[in-house]
Amino acid sequence: VKVKRDGPKWGSSRFIFFEKAVYLTETQLNLFMNDTSRNHHYIPQFYLRGFLNPSCPKKQLHVIDKIKKQNFVTTPRNVGSQRDFNRMEIPSKPIDEAEKQVFTLLDREAAKVLKYTADNETLPKDTKMGTLIHFIAFLAAHNPYIRNILINAETEL
Repeated sequence: VKVKRDGPKWGSSRFIFFEKAVYLTETQLNLFMNDTSRNHHYIPQFYLRGFLNPSCPKKQLHVIDKIKKQNFVTTPRNVGSQRDFNRMEIPSKPIDEAEKQVFTLLDREAAKVLKYTADNETLPKDTKMGTLIHFIAFLAAHNPYIRNILINAETEL
């Protein structure tokens, strides 16, 4: 299948380019065309990156799994996440809308506040403090342990 794609407009010119022929199965094509995020982090990656050893070139974390009683080394992408954890089915919206809109916005603002706190070695004031408190509350409540407690409480009612 040759793919013809309209490129970006620069002034009044329109660039059109052709990619080489690629043959895909129907499943591969659906996966390729679907830009839905499935690996959802309940601990944001930017926050996990704050625990990286700056002298380590591989940018990896040393992780201790309390439940399995083992430790391992991995990247922030592979820890603090669960498949479809933030998935919400909202009519006429992509299933990862919350992941892309709500959590990305909170992560971006929290990252700025944590950087400010680290750079100035002081707690923030005003709205930045509100963002920090919101982020801490989010971390405390938005995880598999708390979710399971809420699900079990709901089923017991």
